[in-house]
Amino acid sequence: MARAEERRAEASRRPRAVALAQAENSPDNHCRDPHLAKAVMDGWNGLDAMKQAGVKTIDIEHFTTIAFHAESMSFSCHGVFVTDKGWKIAGTVSVRRNIANEAMFVWERDSNQDLSLYDALPPADASSPELASQVKVGVLTQVSAAPVGR
Repeated sequence: MARAEERRAEASRRPRAVALAQAENSPDNHCRDPHLAKAVMDGWNGLDAMKQAGVKTIDIEHFTTIAFHAESMSFSCHGVFVTDKGWKIAGTVSVRRNIANEAMFVWERDSNQDLSLYDALPPADASSPELASQVKVGVLTQVSAAPVGR
């Protein structure tokens, strides 16, 4: 009974974990660019509330792009901010322009701090949804042919 419950919980988490891995590794994940990530960390560390609390972010895990607009230099990124105190805080950083065209750095902590959403799942097996027997369709980005041997 307990094992069946674990499998159901894992099955409900697996699609989110797969989607998160795809978002993290996407070529459109601009937030993973080291220069942008450094600017985000500097902005977070420069917030008055963080300075007053004596807290600095030293890394960002699972950092993904929510929105990115190069022309206006605005973006939103979500991740788990790791602090020098060992805390992990999930939230979203946005940089956008105010009425005076100045960059505003906005931090919003996720109301749900359930970090188990980011725990690694066991490896996929034959019963995992992404390996199930239904048809899967993808887009080819490169086609090559090789002679077939006999």
